[in-house]
Amino acid sequence: MARKLIWSVLLWGGCTSSAPSPSPPMEHLPSDDAPDERDCSSLDVLPGDATLSGGSAHDLAEALCDEWNAVGGTLTLRNTPFEDLEPLSCLCQLGGLVLSDNPRLVDATALTHATLVAPDSSELEPAVLRVESNDRLQRLAVPRVTAEAAVVVFSYNGALDRVTGLHDLREIEVLQLRGRNRLVPLSTFRGVERIGTLDISGGAIPSLTGLQAVEDVARINIVGVEGLPDLAGLERVTTSELTIRQNSDLASLRGLDSLRAAADIQITDNPSLSDVSDLHSLKEVTDRLTLVNNAVSAEDLEALVAAIGEENIGWIEVSP
Repeated sequence: MARKLIWSVLLWGGCTSSAPSPSPPMEHLPSDDAPDERDCSSLDVLPGDATLSGGSAHDLAEALCDEWNAVGGTLTLRNTPFEDLEPLSCLCQLGGLVLSDNPRLVDATALTHATLVAPDSSELEPAVLRVESNDRLQRLAVPRVTAEAAVVVFSYNGALDRVTGLHDLREIEVLQLRGRNRLVPLSTFRGVERIGTLDISGGAIPSLTGLQAVEDVARINIVGVEGLPDLAGLERVTTSELTIRQNSDLASLRGLDSLRAAADIQITDNPSLSDVSDLHSLKEVTDRLTLVNNAVSAEDLEALVAAIGEENIGWIEVSP
């Protein structure tokens, strides 16, 4: 019962205290005759979320692996001293994984044998994978995703240059690539067919190629990206909402020539964007068409509105 009480206070439901967390008693740590850490033939599941943080993370990881080999909710590692995830290699199943602000973490490949499922086996909730602000992280092997859908966030991981394990994922509710991730190639998501929200903001991305399997994206936001000359890679995509803003090197909308209809299109403040002819394929914009403060000539804007048909656009705001 002592062990259960410790984990209910420190981990269950993701609750943490601002006070220093006590380390588990030494008698509860794994012994030399403990079972194989990677024995996944049966699951002992910690219900709810679990959070490991600060200097006590190593002791908490050992205590976790001594009792359980799965977390029903989201496992969060925040500001830990870990250089890799070997202390958690016992885990076979997670309802989500968050790696946030771990200043020493370089290698996150120790969980490749695990699976990422819907949290607490709920079929209605997507699994969460959030990797953000890990300055030294270079390698990430994602647990195999068996959930129907996932929320995937890569944000401000300046050294990250290798991501594996997402190629079997078919549906992503939210895919966010934010800030300076050294390299998260979009080919990482080559098996994805549907994305609820695609949000790419900040940082430098040379191409959107790698998303060729995607056919349906409800919302696309591409904001403040450097080095992106066009939208090639989105040729098969249908979308309802499209926001393209403040992309310094975007020169054309090549890649959108198959788009036939949308509800809301906002393309603003792209200083190099001079060619919008790929939008001539549009037959209808039901709510709003906004093209403002780009490098498109007045004549080309008039030609675009004429190609779509003013009567097929709910509300129009266009200007060079």
